[in-house]
Amino acid sequence: MTLVKRILMGLGSIALLALLMALVVPKARAVVATLVQVVNTASNPVPNLDTERNGRILYEATLVQPSCPAGYGCVFEFAVVPSGYRLHAENFNANVYSAQGATAPPAAILLDNTTTHQFFLSGVLGPALGQSSWLGSGLNQRITAYFNAGVQPMVQLYADWATGLPQAVTLTGYLEDCAVTGCPAVQN
Repeated sequence: MTLVKRILMGLGSIALLALLMALVVPKARAVVATLVQVVNTASNPVPNLDTERNGRILYEATLVQPSCPAGYGCVFEFAVVPSGYRLHAENFNANVYSAQGATAPPAAILLDNTTTHQFFLSGVLGPALGQSSWLGSGLNQRITAYFNAGVQPMVQLYADWATGLPQAVTLTGYLEDCAVTGCPAVQN
């Protein structure tokens, strides 16, 4: 009987030890897993990808008209947005030479060839130092406008023009590569 008792006690001890091991080992693995650290150096950085940022191409276009007809708006036509891209216009600027004695500041309308965007912009008149035949005028405004592929941004600029002087407009922002970002629809 003592032999049977000893065998059963030994088997019970082994079973108890196995049960304790089953409870302790997963916790020990978890503790070891929390101690693992990923260390990267400047020469071996963690790889990452900012899809939105990598899908942007800076955009800046300046157009100049040698002279604008008196009493009419001067039209500036930017290049058509290329296929597979969307233009995000963020700033509009115009350098205008107004006639001496002009009282109205320059004004502009930013639109596209589908006439779905229309932004009305107004500038300021300022003196041109040392000039007696014209006034320096300017227009600079932050905007948010989106032009899809195949659309041509245009500006109609109005002012009391100084005759024979060039007028210039600049549109800045970025082109979004739709192959990278998917160009989600703009919510209106």
